Amino acid sequence: MSKGSGGILRLATREIWPGDRLKFKAKAAPGGTGGGARDMRFRPYDKFDDVFARILPGRELEDRKRDGVQTQITVYTAPVSVRNPGGNHNTTMIFEPPTDARDVEGRVTVIHKLGLVIPPQTAHRLLFVVGQMADGNAFTTIAREEDIPAWHDDVAELLTRVLSFNSKKKASSGYIDFETGRSYAG
Repeated sequence: MSKGSGGILRLATREIWPGDRLKFKAKAAPGGTGGGARDMRFRPYDKFDDVFARILPGRELEDRKRDGVQTQITVYTAPVSVRNPGGNHNTTMIFEPPTDARDVEGRVTVIHKLGLVIPPQTAHRLLFVVGQMADGNAFTTIAREEDIPAWHDDVAELLTRVLSFNSKKKASSGYIDFETGRSYAG
C-alpha cells in the first residue's frame, strides 16, 4: 500500500454537478443540469467495474429488463459507513452494471437512501467518494474541493486530477487502487 494512502486500499470518486445535489435529497432536478435518476453514474464502465467489484464484494441477483426481456443481473453490494460532518451511520450500497439506455455507465443506485449530507452551495466543487479501507470496510462521503489538501497525498492527487477535467458534457470521475497499482481519471 502506498505511503500516501492513509489506510485507504482503494477509492472511486465522481464530481457532483449542481443537478446531482438534489439526487441526494430525492428531488428531481431541472433538465440539462445532470440531475436525472437518483444514481451516480461512473463511466466508462469497463474502467470502474473492477474497483467497485473489490470495494463492494457482495453479490446479489436483481431482476431488470435488458434488450426488452426480463433478466437477472448481478449487482455488487456491501455495507458502507456513511461519513457525514455530524456523525456516521451504516447502510448498504449497490452498484449496478450498465442499462440498455446507458450502456457505458455503471451506477451507484438510490443514492438518496445513503443519507449523505450535501454541504450548502458554495463556489467550491464537490466529489462523491466511495472507498475501502485496508481492513476491508467500505465507506462513502462527500469531499469538498477546499478540503482536498486534508486527504492523504495520493488520494488528494487523484481528487485534484478528477476536478482538473472541465467537461461540459459529463461529470469527471476516477479511481485509485493501491493494491493493484491501477488508477484512472477522466
